[in-house]
Amino acid sequence: MKRIIFMVFLILFATSLSAMAVEMAEVGGPNPDVPSFVGYAPNRIVVKFDPSMLPGMDKAAMARGRTGLPALDQVGTRHGVRSLRPQFPGAKKKSYKGKVIDLSGWHEVEFAGRADVLAAVEHYKAVPGVLDAQPVGIHKVNKEPNDWNYVNAPYQWHLPRIQAPQAWDFETGNPAIIVAVMDTGVRYFHRDLGGANASFSNPGAAEGNMWINVAEKNGSAGFDDDGNQRVDDWIGWDFVHVQDNYPYLYCFNGEDCLLPDNDPRDFQGHGTHCAGNVATMNNNSYSQASVAGGWGNGNFVGDPGNGVRVMDLRIGWRAVYVLFEVGMVDMGFAAQALHYAADKGARIASCSWGSDNSGGIGEAIDYFLASGGLIFKAAGNDSTETADYLCARNDVLCVAATDQNDCKASFSTYGSWVDISAPGVGIWSSWHNPDDPVNDYISTIDGDPAFGLRGGAHLVAEPHLDGGPGKAAALRQCRSDRKSPLQFLLGGKTGRRENQRLQSSGNRVPSLSAGCRFLGVTDHR
Repeated sequence: MKRIIFMVFLILFATSLSAMAVEMAEVGGPNPDVPSFVGYAPNRIVVKFDPSMLPGMDKAAMARGRTGLPALDQVGTRHGVRSLRPQFPGAKKKSYKGKVIDLSGWHEVEFAGRADVLAAVEHYKAVPGVLDAQPVGIHKVNKEPNDWNYVNAPYQWHLPRIQAPQAWDFETGNPAIIVAVMDTGVRYFHRDLGGANASFSNPGAAEGNMWINVAEKNGSAGFDDDGNQRVDDWIGWDFVHVQDNYPYLYCFNGEDCLLPDNDPRDFQGHGTHCAGNVATMNNNSYSQASVAGGWGNGNFVGDPGNGVRVMDLRIGWRAVYVLFEVGMVDMGFAAQALHYAADKGARIASCSWGSDNSGGIGEAIDYFLASGGLIFKAAGNDSTETADYLCARNDVLCVAATDQNDCKASFSTYGSWVDISAPGVGIWSSWHNPDDPVNDYISTIDGDPAFGLRGGAHLVAEPHLDGGPGKAAALRQCRSDRKSPLQFLLGGKTGRRENQRLQSSGNRVPSLSAGCRFLGVTDHR
């Protein structure tokens, strides 16, 4: 029974993730034609050294760009290396698919200015003892909303559509489940995430459904109480340090982009929207409902929530691309966040951005999966059949978007590599408005006009639920004589792994065409 409940939660979470793969208008004007991949970081690469090299490297000199090994230092001098530091400090060896995952050799190499990073990668690869070298890809997050005009109900059509109320009869959210939201940060003091006592002026009071690192929260300020080489990381970590050397990806004024730190707050909004889809607190008389936000007593209180816990890992920032605001993420930061999440107990990772195999992310994914985790990845918004790096792997769950009619969303990327399709059009969720950071907002997507609830409340979750336990899950599988499972949801292209993993029977869903069936449980191995 516990396994069934857990799998139902995973399916519901996957449904919420597709809301992160949604069509929205960029702030500042119409959607620019921004590609998923915008380029490589011009001042950083990552290099993997053979473990046998590490004892001979001068740790103190590495902070100044030297290693004490002549062959490495020759390359470093040629390209103007400013510093080298471990990319995954404290990483433990793991075993995944019969191979040992050892992240200890990966180092972040930073140059004094803009460098020919592809040439540097090749020069490092030529040094004996260097196992790999990679540039660091920069990708945009999936699109964000741009207005705050509030519309009438239905606000959260997707929850009854996936029969979340019936699923809540089984499970409303388990605080033991930690979900790493790896994005532009999270407004962790949004009171529907961080609880009634949290606010812009008092972010340290955040609790609610946010993950709290108790050792650091109750520890000594300025001291690494949990020994993970990150000081005071009480609510997650901010990995972003892009400074000002991106030629067309400058951070907005006032945004924190200089150094990694312990304040992973959101300056852009996308990460807060993703977190809200997962775990805003249900039945608390405030704002909105979520898939796994637990269940309150009907009052707006500051006690800890009882939903899943959101671990706030900031890997992205608000950038300017061809005069438009765009959220960006860095593959190197994403790799570090996966390592952090695994070591801190997260078992689900939310990834709503484009990806490529750079920045050490490949082995970081192996590390997270070897730790018992599941990775859910948005399929994308490009309306093509091309899978990015994460979705091309067979060990990452990829989620495409459907609309209010259970058809493929017009913008959704699709193909035989998709695992799950779920609602992704017109999704309401929590939001951070950078033009008004004091007040809490919710916002929708897909061009729907919406204004935020300024410090206000809009109760979306109903305290009394109907429906039987037989319709507790959120995954639909379509069958017909002409098309394979999920072809109707994926624009004629079946998902490759539905045929392998999804159950072949379930209750009929009359509202769906083409003989769609409703499935209760799937098992991901």
